[in-house]
Amino acid sequence: MSRLLWVPVLFAAATATAAPPPDPLPKGATARLGSVVLFGDRLQALTFSADGKQLLAPDGDKLFAWDPDTGRALPTRPLPGGGTYAPATAGGRLFSGGGGGVVVRELADGREVSRIPCDGRAGFENYTYPPQIPPLAVTPDGKYLSAVSVAGKVVEVYAVDTGKRLHAAGVEKTYGAGARPSPDGKTLYVREIGKPIRRWEVATGKALPDLAGTDGRTNLLDASPDGKWVLTRGAGVAKDGPGAGRELEYHTHLTVHDAAANRVVGKLDVGGRPTYFRFVGQDAVVVAALAVRPPGPFVFTLSRWDVAARKRDWVAPIPADGQIVVSPDGARIAVCPPAAGRIQVYDAATGKPPAVPPGHAGRVTWVGFSPAGDRVITADTWEVTTWGPDGGRKAVAAPPEIRDTLGLHAPALGGRLTWAAFGRDGKTADLVAWDPDKQAFAWRMPMGDKIPHHVLSHDGNRVVGVRADPARKAVVAEVYDGPAGKSLRTWDVPAGPEVRVFDGHTLPPLALSGDGAMLFVGTDDVVTGYATDTGKEACQVVVGPEKVRNGSRAEHRLAASADGRRIAVAQQDERTFVVTLRTFDVKTGRCVAEHELGKLGGNVARYSPDGKRVAVWGGAGTGVRVCDAESGRVKPVVYDGGVSRPTAAAFGPDGKSLVVGYQDGTALVWDLAAK
Repeated sequence: MSRLLWVPVLFAAATATAAPPPDPLPKGATARLGSVVLFGDRLQALTFSADGKQLLAPDGDKLFAWDPDTGRALPTRPLPGGGTYAPATAGGRLFSGGGGGVVVRELADGREVSRIPCDGRAGFENYTYPPQIPPLAVTPDGKYLSAVSVAGKVVEVYAVDTGKRLHAAGVEKTYGAGARPSPDGKTLYVREIGKPIRRWEVATGKALPDLAGTDGRTNLLDASPDGKWVLTRGAGVAKDGPGAGRELEYHTHLTVHDAAANRVVGKLDVGGRPTYFRFVGQDAVVVAALAVRPPGPFVFTLSRWDVAARKRDWVAPIPADGQIVVSPDGARIAVCPPAAGRIQVYDAATGKPPAVPPGHAGRVTWVGFSPAGDRVITADTWEVTTWGPDGGRKAVAAPPEIRDTLGLHAPALGGRLTWAAFGRDGKTADLVAWDPDKQAFAWRMPMGDKIPHHVLSHDGNRVVGVRADPARKAVVAEVYDGPAGKSLRTWDVPAGPEVRVFDGHTLPPLALSGDGAMLFVGTDDVVTGYATDTGKEACQVVVGPEKVRNGSRAEHRLAASADGRRIAVAQQDERTFVVTLRTFDVKTGRCVAEHELGKLGGNVARYSPDGKRVAVWGGAGTGVRVCDAESGRVKPVVYDGGVSRPTAAAFGPDGKSLVVGYQDGTALVWDLAAK
């Protein structure tokens, strides 16, 4: 019996006291690590109902709903007409549409209230990217709608109940123009590129003085419920050479305005670029901010600020930025990610989720096993979770030095997660290995400025790093002994014509054998194997007439068996986009198996430890295809979670089980012997 078969006991014990109850398992799965709650695929927007008791989101012709406290899914309701929705709820109503006009319906029964014939190109706030003052907006009481008319070159205000236009004012440039009503429904703030923020009275259209301290680059704004405070985000121009303007550079602070006195009174330094913010009370605002640690990934945080005192109350990590939705009573905050993922609900006073379901807050970036194979390890950008055979679930926050890079570099297979941790200057890095069991660094090795763009390891000690050298237009491979803290050898990898090494980021397909002895590199239609103990070329395999497509994740489209005797290449036809998986014998160059897998974007492949299977996933589907690596006669088996997209996968040490991590923060354990 596989040790992994203990995992169903683990899952039952880990979730026995959690709410809601465990989600149903798809056929062929033995356990779910985490719970599918507050998750939706292709959600267009998120909003609280008027009474604050439901979270609502339309998807096509359906309106989905959840209990925000427990995450329990509530019955869905049909949306008349279907199509694409750009919703905003106010006064118990649903506003949908965009350039072809806005349809207003009652949420309770779907009854149509009015049709507003606006002709703007874009929709409500959730459809603007990057987020900005929107072309369409509704007052919180649902009485008025503002819209930018492209044909008329005006900003219009309509009465929602009748659909009648009340007044309008001209704008010179409609591109990028928008308007936002204040929460009290009294003031309309109008944005036009190249001009300061203008103000009108919503009901009458009377012009008020421009908002002091704003200019043509101010593009985000929110006001307090009583209209006293206004917060704005602006931008400057980054310089490249003497007086040469290069691009907009968004401020890392919010400007605080006293609306009544019409003057700037201070700023909030939020620690990154504000991507979204909302008032949650008269003097309190929550801010989603994006910080970048070059050349590392993005870091997202949510924080609450006392506007009057200009002090931060709390800060919490979030898996991604997105639309911030505040409950009508200001007590809860929901963050809707820009892509499919788990919706997070936070307590506005403390910054903590009121009910934390088991699983990850963001997408699973890696899954693996402990060396003994008796525990499953999953990771997201901020957290590493160990699922034990005794029913225990141990989740620990990743150390600050490495949490930002958890999803950037490939972790090790030997129970240690290994990757490059960038310094604050973005120019230097350490090579580090993290031991999830001991919750401590296994070792760390200073690398200086020769930072690999991708690292591979088989045991968490010996590491192969690959980087592009833009100056020489070359790809460089380097072998490190992490515990000893030294580089063992370096060699150049010939770059094919499709490898754009000049930008410093694009790499050829890469794979390390399970014993760490061979590094395989794909260029054009050839895969070359290099012995890692010498750096010398050991073999070449012609993998087919189609070229291996290179891209930002191209290194994952090549897999090697544990002993390095077989390689698998997932190739995509450049005309039909159909993916074909081929496995090759390295010594003879013979293709031993071929499987056509259909259209799979961003395909990823992994070999099983025994070399008998290869798992392939990618694109928008929810399934993982497991292929016979030794013969093309056996049809691939699809293991479909049915809810979310696969983001990571690993075979059990005995090759009889497969653990798949998903976009929604959960993982499924599949029994490969069941089919």
